[in-house]
Order: sequence, then C-alpha cells, then structure tokens
Amino acid sequence: MQSSALSVLALILLACAGATAEPPATAPATQPAISIETYFSPQDEIAPIIVRLIDATEKSLDIAAFTFSHREITLAIIRAHERGVKIRFVMDYTQSRLITCRAIDLIEAGIEVRTRRRRGFQHNKYIVFDGEVVLTGSYNFSATADARNTENVLVIRNAPQIVSAFVQNHDSILADTLKKEK
Repeated sequence: MQSSALSVLALILLACAGATAEPPATAPATQPAISIETYFSPQDEIAPIIVRLIDATEKSLDIAAFTFSHREITLAIIRAHERGVKIRFVMDYTQSRLITCRAIDLIEAGIEVRTRRRRGFQHNKYIVFDGEVVLTGSYNFSATADARNTENVLVIRNAPQIVSAFVQNHDSILADTLKKEK
C-alpha cells in the first residue's frame, strides 16, 4: 500500500510540476488573415484607388502594364519616384508606341521604362506595392478602363506567397525586356 501511495503522490507531484512551469517567453506569431478587396469598373472608380495606393508607397513599385495612358496614375508614379520610391516599370512594346501612351512622361521624369517585344504581348496588369500588396486584374491603366470598360481589380494584402509569385514574375519579365527610349 505504501508503494502505491508513493506512486500516486509521485504522479500528483509530476502533474503539479508541469502546471507551475513558466509559459514560453514568446508566443508563436500569428499572421493576419489574407485580405482581398474587389473592384469593378465602371461602377467603381478604380483609378483613385490605385493613386491612393501609389501615394502611400514608401519603398518600391513593380508595375506591369499593357496599356498605359491614365494621367492621374502617371502623375502618382512620378510623385512616388520623386520621393525616392524605386520604380520597376515594364509594358508592352506595341502599346508603348501609341501616341496616347504616357511612358514618355515617366522617362522624362527619370523613370526607366522597359518594354517586352518578344514572345507575344506583355499583357500582365499588376502593381506590387512595397513588396507587400498586390493589385491585379483586367484593368488597363487608362481612362477608358474607368469610364467605359467593364474591368476588375483585386487588391491582395497579407499574402506573402502571392506577393512573392508576382515579384518573381516581374523579375522574369524584366529579364526579357529592352529599355524604352524617347
């Protein structure tokens, strides 16, 4: 009987010892939930959303465009460049030659514009903001996309794997581009 009482006492002491142990110094970090905002033109004005995101950018903008003719988006990119944001801009070669294209405005502001002219069109339409937020969809960076076309945009936050995929895609596209001259 004495040995079984000692066994029970030993089990109680072991259980209590575990219960009084200090909690870990740091709790495991939890990642915020992925956030996806959806916008549709012409009912949603998408350009002001893009301009606000560009104006809030502090470090970098990776931009892939097919059409690029929206004045306010152009001016927001130039403002970002002027405050020291690193701009990596690539667009379609054929679209860059149109008279309505605002790539020349970027070049004149000191922003390098690269064009892709091999293996079909550069038809991606996305922006990566500070390596943290992705904007992507059918939206062409043009006034027509806001006023007349039916377009869509997703703004994706708290999704490092998605951001990484877009940055890798941008790097891949840039490797197959030429610097646009005036």
